[in-house]
Amino acid sequence: MAVQANAGEAEGKDHRANAEVLDEKCAVPPDFDAAIINTVHDVATQRGVNDKVMLAAFEAGWVESHMNNLNCGDRDSLGVFQQRPSAGWGTPEQIMDPVYATNAFLDQAIPNDQEDPSMTAGQLAQSVQRSAFPERYDQSEAKAREMIDTAANS
Repeated sequence: MAVQANAGEAEGKDHRANAEVLDEKCAVPPDFDAAIINTVHDVATQRGVNDKVMLAAFEAGWVESHMNNLNCGDRDSLGVFQQRPSAGWGTPEQIMDPVYATNAFLDQAIPNDQEDPSMTAGQLAQSVQRSAFPERYDQSEAKAREMIDTAANS
């Protein structure tokens, strides 16, 4: 799940990506893990998702963890999408499995996209992640597209 706002952040005073805010409590690498982007891409491709759902997954993964499988996070958040066991995403072990985590994200993103196809990829990511910083997903579109291209060509 998404990183919660700290004092002052909800008022728009902190415009860093969630992964950068998280870095104060949890070491977040500055760039993606190739194995993670390949896994997310492979799972999404195997499920036949459309381009927007694929982009939403990569935007969420970048904003939440810089596409790394983090074993730490805000509160009990874990993994590439910073999903929380206490919020019903699964056990810590499940969430730390990038295949499981990607499927859990897609299990919500696919029907949300079908219900409201007018959403941008970032809005779709927000509909799943419920971040305190909803604009950050659309802001990461260029990086997400770069990672999708990298994974597609690996």
